[in-house]
Amino acid sequence: MVGNDDYTDVNIEGAHAAAPIWAEFMKKAVALPQYSDTNHFTPPEGVDIVAIDRTSNLLSDATCPDSFNAAFLAGTAPTETCDTPPSTAA
Repeated sequence: MVGNDDYTDVNIEGAHAAAPIWAEFMKKAVALPQYSDTNHFTPPEGVDIVAIDRTSNLLSDATCPDSFNAAFLAGTAPTETCDTPPSTAA
């Protein structure tokens, strides 16, 4: 936990407070011989890893090269692709 000992608000969210500390810790941990044999993550049954477009948060395809992989419970990933976003009813 990141914060002040007197419980006053630090005015910063975890992504900017705790995450950098954790990232630095993990970089140093995997450099240790006993932890350096890391393996690729294999999602458990019922979890799908799909490419998501950073701009639209829809499925990424060749027309949307700026993407990242995200895990979804099976059947809950977006179904539209970034080049054909869902139409909005007026």
